Amino acid sequence: MDKIKTIVLFPYSKFLRSGKPNPKNYPYFETVVSRISEYKIVQMIYGNEIQIRGCDEYFTYTNLIDAEQKIQECDAFLSVDCWCQHYAHLIGKRGVVIWSRSNPFLFGYP
Repeated sequence: MDKIKTIVLFPYSKFLRSGKPNPKNYPYFETVVSRISEYKIVQMIYGNEIQIRGCDEYFTYTNLIDAEQKIQECDAFLSVDCWCQHYAHLIGKRGVVIWSRSNPFLFGYP
């Protein structure tokens, strides 16, 4: 039997200084999660972030060391434009970044 692949999900970017949600956040992750049900989806939660329905596990982290370890354990990542893809690139972890109001040619990787 094949091992189930694990994807860590970072669905939120840091709140704005005003306290409002970041416009980089992608509003359709629930749909995305429902369409990749053959994978184990672990949502990474920081602070008061809302759970995305349909994830197989919810991992609350309070520091980068815990989050980095979870990224290392996964097979891939899925995120909005946040710190996750920078760390994943550093360790050679593949994944997908959903870009919104930021420019991937300035802050991303080819």
